Amino acid sequence: MIEGNPRDKIIGELSKTSSVLRDVLNESFDNVHVDDKKILRK
Repeated sequence: MIEGNPRDKIIGELSKTSSVLRDVLNESFDNVHVDDKKILRK
């Protein structure tokens, strides 16, 4: 078993943008265009 630090992040929440995209888009989408570099990096 791998030891962890009590402050290590185990699970994180998606940003609001990522949550909306996950919930709205389906398999028919081939790509998404973004115009915000912060969102693009995610």
